[in-house]
Amino acid sequence: VDFTDVKPDISVTKTASVCSVPETGANVDFTFVVTNHSAEAVTLTSLSDSVFGELLSGPVTIAAHGKYTLTITRWIACHSSVLVSQGPVASCPPACTYHYNVVTATAYDSEGNSDTATDDARVDFTDVKPDISVTKTASVSSVPKSGANVDFTFVVTNHSAEPVILTSLSDSVFGELLSGLVTIAAHDSYTLTITRWIACDSSALVSQGPVVSCPPACT
Repeated sequence: VDFTDVKPDISVTKTASVCSVPETGANVDFTFVVTNHSAEAVTLTSLSDSVFGELLSGPVTIAAHGKYTLTITRWIACHSSVLVSQGPVASCPPACTYHYNVVTATAYDSEGNSDTATDDARVDFTDVKPDISVTKTASVSSVPKSGANVDFTFVVTNHSAEPVILTSLSDSVFGELLSGLVTIAAHDSYTLTITRWIACDSSALVSQGPVVSCPPACT
């Protein structure tokens, strides 16, 4: 009675624990399940991910009609057009709208026959809106009508988890205070202090800088 060779037959599934994460990043669990559909054991020799690389530390034997499951946790985030992970760094789509990767499983039987299977997973990035606040303080609460120097301090705070670009810091009296763009890191702040001479004579406010009207009583 002749024996006919039974070829290995495997499949692989890859799933992410969430469908989307903020573009600023979050941990995601990726679960890989390799199923042996044949009636004899196979040796899983490779489980390679297009982003995270080889996931096996060595060969794994999967019994007939058995399964092998592996879960990994990776931090994925998207800033501009670069995908950052705690592990390999890979490019993401130009619009930086999602993370995508493919896993390939390869297994052999005892006769040296092989089978491969692939599956993919996608995690979308949700937009994180900028969130800033600004405070303005004067170094003194009052000056003589004849005038004095006053320090004005402006603090712009970035409350979001990604950098923002400060394009304008405009004062109703002193005008635009920035000489160029300023990048403020996540959860950081930008501070600017200017010194201006302010004085009130008759009904006009005189400053070393812009000249403006002050209240009629010059208070």
